[in-house]
Amino acid sequence: MKNLIDLLPEHLKDGIKPAEERLLEAVQKGDPADFRRGEEEIDKPEKADKWGNERIIRSEILYWLCTSPDAIQNIHTKGIQIWGAKITGFIDFEGASIPHILRIMNCFIEEEIILMDAKTKTINLFKSLLKSFTADRINIEGTLVLKKVIAKGVIRLLGANINGDLNCNGASFENAEGDSFRGDGLTTKGSVFLDNVTSKGAILLPGAKINGNLGCTGASFESVEGYSFIGDRLSTKDSVVFNNITSKGVIRLLGANINGDLDCTGASFEDAGKYVLITERAKIGGVFFLNKLKKANGRFNFSYMNVGQFVDDENSWPNQDNLILTGFEYKGFGGGNTPTEADKRIQWIRLQDKKYFSTQPYEQLAKVYRQIGHESDAREVMIAKQEDLRKYGKLSRKAKFWNWFLGETIGHGYKPLKAVGIIIVFLIFGIFIFSWANNYSVMQPSKERVYMSKDFQEKRSIPPEYPQFNPIMYSMDVFVPFLDLHQEDYWLPDASKPYGFWFRIYFWLHILLGWVFSTLTAASLTGLIRKE
Repeated sequence: MKNLIDLLPEHLKDGIKPAEERLLEAVQKGDPADFRRGEEEIDKPEKADKWGNERIIRSEILYWLCTSPDAIQNIHTKGIQIWGAKITGFIDFEGASIPHILRIMNCFIEEEIILMDAKTKTINLFKSLLKSFTADRINIEGTLVLKKVIAKGVIRLLGANINGDLNCNGASFENAEGDSFRGDGLTTKGSVFLDNVTSKGAILLPGAKINGNLGCTGASFESVEGYSFIGDRLSTKDSVVFNNITSKGVIRLLGANINGDLDCTGASFEDAGKYVLITERAKIGGVFFLNKLKKANGRFNFSYMNVGQFVDDENSWPNQDNLILTGFEYKGFGGGNTPTEADKRIQWIRLQDKKYFSTQPYEQLAKVYRQIGHESDAREVMIAKQEDLRKYGKLSRKAKFWNWFLGETIGHGYKPLKAVGIIIVFLIFGIFIFSWANNYSVMQPSKERVYMSKDFQEKRSIPPEYPQFNPIMYSMDVFVPFLDLHQEDYWLPDASKPYGFWFRIYFWLHILLGWVFSTLTAASLTGLIRKE
């Protein structure tokens, strides 16, 4: 094995620095080139302006080590390991093939790192401070470690293919000009870790395919231009975890396909604009956790979202008109603190923005209740649906009146006994009216052979075989269409008598009301009214 310093081209050998000589020697032995002093404050990359020349490595030396065939043959299989150095100049590996592991840790990287269309093994930038990282379409056989990295520009991984994990735990991303992290179309065979990340600027993962979890526990996302996190069409084999995050901006997961859970337990959502969480048309195979929220200051849009179980709590609900539920489907509720009572879930649905009013959330909730055998709860929900449809739906005046009438009389078909009560009231009222009419001699036999007879005209004598007038039976016979108690056919109010005209009017009204309420009761009992 030849000494790397002897293989170094003359233009690089000229002016070689002590740190570079140490690096060339270390990579041949498989040792790390460690320039740290062992003093935590001094060794922080943020303090690199106080580092001396003994810690400087030119990017040209690094490029030669990674791409020169002469250098590659003489590097240990452990690859290149650098701790605590100050790397000057652009690290430009565009289109390069780097056959060994590259670890640049706790370093200050002066200029942009460029790895577009490169092929590499594991890259580890643990605790390094860098300007920006551009690696569109990179192909990494191992993992990409940006753990506790401080980036003062954008991290770009558009169309990148990572055979292992992408680990950004504890990283700090900041881009004053816009997005801080771009992973559009990113593919990983492992997981993506963004736990405890602090990001000032949007994190974008639209169309990313993650063959594991997307973990963001404890992360802090702050929007520069409205959106703090975008995962449109994101797909994961496992879960997306937003536990205890702080988001100042919009988290958007339009059309995301998450095979596991979407867990937002303990999150804090805040936005100066309108929306804080948009999961429109997302599919969640497991549980959607939206509970124990520390803050829910903004609007939630779950329209046409499909989840397995839904877990929330009343303290995590948004303010009035800050919820969109149109098309939101779930198989049931879970969690010990999730409200499952009909009145509570109706209250939740009524948080919907009235401009986007839809009856589907009521029908979905009723469906869930029916599936678990809670028929009474399902009825309460469907009644609430009709009440709110009258208030907020686009109904004509006639439709609104009919809706109100059905609600007051038979509970929209879900409370037929309510109509029975009304029928009893009208029957009692009819007994009173027809008794009064009889006292005024307004009630007259309807058969000619009786009221034309001399005995009836002089003595009001009724033949023994003729049915006697009974106000109780008369009220029932007139009101209930399918009853025949031999009263209505034999007695009628005589309009020629004093007050007879008005008693005749009520007689007709009593018949009409009887038909209406008897029909409604029958339709309600048979389910015709409440058919959806």
